[in-house]
Amino acid sequence: MFVIPSFEIYGGVKGLFDLGPAACGLKANIIDLWRKHFILEENMLEMECTNLIPQSVLKVSGHVDKFTDMMVKDAETGECFRADKILEDAIDKLLDSSPDMPEAEVEAHRLVQRQAETYTLDEMHALIGKYGISGVDGHELSKPFDFNLMFEVSVLGTL
Repeated sequence: MFVIPSFEIYGGVKGLFDLGPAACGLKANIIDLWRKHFILEENMLEMECTNLIPQSVLKVSGHVDKFTDMMVKDAETGECFRADKILEDAIDKLLDSSPDMPEAEVEAHRLVQRQAETYTLDEMHALIGKYGISGVDGHELSKPFDFNLMFEVSVLGTL
């Protein structure tokens, strides 16, 4: 019983997990080491804050509008992939399989790789085509789309 799904006896909830006795001990030891280093040796102060943030704060900080990853979907399986990661991986494979590639060409590919998170949806779509990137078993990928990483949580009551 190291890590178990939360509320498992009631069917569980995806993405929520409980720590068993061994995991609780490990977590306590990691926190203890962290405190010894940062609080005692680095003279930092410790704070503990809520994990829930009001939407108004997230809106002003830009998270509501901009906290996204560019995704593509495998047309056959429906599986989603981060577009920047599959582009980076495709460039690694290309460079690994072409040891005699001229240095200027290698650098051009590395530049594309380093900028993978900065491309627009259309630019990413063009690069996926240029590098011949496909999904599982060569399946076609959808056009890139923005996927917002924020999710809504309802909290009852106010101060």
